[in-house]
Amino acid sequence: MKNILIVINGEPENGKDKFVEFCAEYIEKTHAIEVHNESSIDPSKQAARILGWNGEKNDISRKFLSDLKDMSSNIYDGSFKYITNLVRTRMGFLFIHIREPQEISRVKKELQNCITLCIKRNGKTHIHNNHADANVYNYDYDYIINNDHDLEYLKLKAFEFSKHIMTIYKEDKI
Repeated sequence: MKNILIVINGEPENGKDKFVEFCAEYIEKTHAIEVHNESSIDPSKQAARILGWNGEKNDISRKFLSDLKDMSSNIYDGSFKYITNLVRTRMGFLFIHIREPQEISRVKKELQNCITLCIKRNGKTHIHNNHADANVYNYDYDYIINNDHDLEYLKLKAFEFSKHIMTIYKEDKI
């Protein structure tokens, strides 16, 4: 079985994790294929906890995490190595949250079977004090899901997306 990598992005609190949860519900139950929900920021979160971060997601901590990830990526290529390890060790559908457009481009270029997806929610204003959150929409995604309604609507969109991806997967077009 081949892996399918879905790079997912969107501003904070746009429903990305809920969308992945709904996709997993469909894919795992209907096709018995495992779905993973990971983030390129996870190693930075681990380091931040060691340094005293309490897990709260506010503007200061988002900037701190973004800066940690930048340092790791710039000096050790840490984020990309983490992502490639996930692709190598996880089987099935792998949703990876990546904020930075340049990292999304690299993953799309260098890793096989990659789809990009953005979850948007109109009318929600965020103040971004870091480049990762501020540049979410500076990428030409393969798919954009508008999450402007209730959870049932998001669930419907997740099921439609999952069915579409399964069709592509079965036809081996990715």
